[in-house]
Amino acid sequence: MLSPEDKNSIIRQWLIVKFDKTFVGYEYLVQILILILLAILFYSFKQKDLREYNKKLKKLSTTDSLTNLHNRRKLDELLNDSKNKKYSLILLDIDHFKEINDIHGHLEGDKVLVELSRLLKNSLNKNDEIGRWGGEEFLIICKNTTEKDASVIALRLKKLIEEYDFKIRKVTASFGVSEAKKELTLKDILANADNALYKAKQQGRNQVVLASSL
Repeated sequence: MLSPEDKNSIIRQWLIVKFDKTFVGYEYLVQILILILLAILFYSFKQKDLREYNKKLKKLSTTDSLTNLHNRRKLDELLNDSKNKKYSLILLDIDHFKEINDIHGHLEGDKVLVELSRLLKNSLNKNDEIGRWGGEEFLIICKNTTEKDASVIALRLKKLIEEYDFKIRKVTASFGVSEAKKELTLKDILANADNALYKAKQQGRNQVVLASSL
């Protein structure tokens, strides 16, 4: 859109031109009008292109290039926006993922990450947010959800992963669940989920552990 200054400038320039055939021919006036309209249209299209470009650029900067999920930067942004709101976190990690890469190669490992991402995203409530936290770790932000309810979601996802045919081998994941509480900082909430995940790994993997049980 034109700024008020640009609009006023165009109006002032137009008023200078007097509709007098003695000085300015009718055809010349028409040409000036066409040029002004073209300038306005060109400026409008440029602004639209710029907005679209910025929109695409923002999406690229907040999306994981492999899985097409939120990246760590976007997850951090969502977590900061969730301050003082009710939510729970599910932190999950693919079990023995290094073995998948070592035995089958990184390309097959990437396929597992992509397929798992699709499976998780399609199985979540549309209001929940999921992203790649790093490597083979994924973080799910369950809005307006208690730790108990989030654990039900985690158990369902664990079963889905365990029963899904990834072609190359059986894949499982371990889960840590924590709830955001007023007395906890974001760092505490994340640490609780991470500690619960570590406990799930320590106890044999392919299970869900709640932070409140530690």
